[in-house]
Amino acid sequence: MKKIAIFGAGRMGRAVKKLIELKLFDYEVTCFCDNNLSLHGKIIDKITVISANELFQRVKDKTIDLVLVSMKNEHLKGVAYQLKALDIENVYITPYYCLDVPLDEIKESDIMIKIDVRKPRFAVLAFYVCDHCNLNCKGCAHFCDLCTEPKFADVDAFKLDIAHLKELFWGVQTFILFGGEPLLNNMLHEFVLITRETFPDADIQIWTNGILLPESPPELFVMAKKCHALFYITIYPPAFNMREDMLIPIYVYKNRYFFDDTKNTFVRHFTLEPNNDPEVIRKYCGATKCHVLGNGVISMCALPHRMSIFNEHFEQNIASGGGFELAKETCGWQLESKLSSPVNTCKYCTFPQEFLWDFSSKKMEDYLCR
Repeated sequence: MKKIAIFGAGRMGRAVKKLIELKLFDYEVTCFCDNNLSLHGKIIDKITVISANELFQRVKDKTIDLVLVSMKNEHLKGVAYQLKALDIENVYITPYYCLDVPLDEIKESDIMIKIDVRKPRFAVLAFYVCDHCNLNCKGCAHFCDLCTEPKFADVDAFKLDIAHLKELFWGVQTFILFGGEPLLNNMLHEFVLITRETFPDADIQIWTNGILLPESPPELFVMAKKCHALFYITIYPPAFNMREDMLIPIYVYKNRYFFDDTKNTFVRHFTLEPNNDPEVIRKYCGATKCHVLGNGVISMCALPHRMSIFNEHFEQNIASGGGFELAKETCGWQLESKLSSPVNTCKYCTFPQEFLWDFSSKKMEDYLCR
């Protein structure tokens, strides 16, 4: 019987200990480990809470066979770094949705997922399931209103892309499937499944305006339920009175969802001239917290990734691209560092200017800061 230390003495760690005991998995939980100094030396659920340094010593002495990190999703990355620094490599994590799995259905793989702490964990990554949208928003930051022809992501290309990503990163904290309007893609359920199979740790979110939810196919909701994906719904003015209709299939299939309440405003955040200091702008830029993947290329944010759409429509030459081809990357740590650096498009960015939501007129001034 292998001996486990559960890293995390909070609610989730204690629940996982009980699950291991109830399901009679072939493990013995010998201790908790926690970074909360006030817990060190205390007895919780009949076992002792130890420090990370003591954990290192027990692993070194071979009195602990593996470490299972069981805590909130957003804390897994930091603890994985910590265990890497302690040279502890036999590490597993408990996915955030573990406690949502019915007890009679839960398997060992629902509780324990092996990770490679020699690799980093990606924080937030977004993927364009399609370019176009069923709304027509003025000044769309993704230029979806300028995409007049339907364009869908290819499932096989996506599978290849995130397989490359998996070679570089042990996991992804939040994986966003968006657009455009992702519900326009009839293969959306396949993207959800591939994401979950590749990154079992990820909080998968489908970012949608919700308008198409009532007419979306059952297989989407079934797959979202199976894969613990969340519908992140932003309500725009044309859909103010559709909220109840949107929720009907979500209630029927018992899906996870979140309403980002009514969005009455958009923001402009770039100019036609490269007059801004990218280092200064980047400090105040929220967009850089969400990197973007598409066509085998990963970009710092959506703007350089999509700027070619604006350039083509308005015959401009604003710097675009600047992303990195996943197939050519060999080290996740290096890629993480490169994605934290400004690109040429940043010179065109400025402090955001808010304006009231409206339908697009497809005029260039809709997008530009004044």
